[in-house]
Amino acid sequence: MAPDCVAVGSGSVGVALQLLQAVVRRGDTVAYAWRTFDAYPLLAEMVGARPAPVPLLPDGRQDLAALLFAVLGPRTRVVVRCRPSTAGEGPGTSCQTSTDGNCI
Repeated sequence: MAPDCVAVGSGSVGVALQLLQAVVRRGDTVAYAWRTFDAYPLLAEMVGARPAPVPLLPDGRQDLAALLFAVLGPRTRVVVRCRPSTAGEGPGTSCQTSTDGNCI
């Protein structure tokens, strides 16, 4: 991996905040599955973004179609893909498939 592809910080929240500060402008949208990581709505608000939580599917998985399409708009700057997000999506899970069968 190239050094310019590595982010160093004081933990996942610190790195996520640095990323959002680099790409989000006040009033932009940050979309994320909810309920996954409690810091996402707080981080979005800290950078002046509009939090856009997308409910999990009934089985606890992230609704990737909703994340990718329902919340996208001209002000959407970040769509968070939390991995793993639930006990059912642990390290042994290689991918989640889209409706066309592709790995996401």
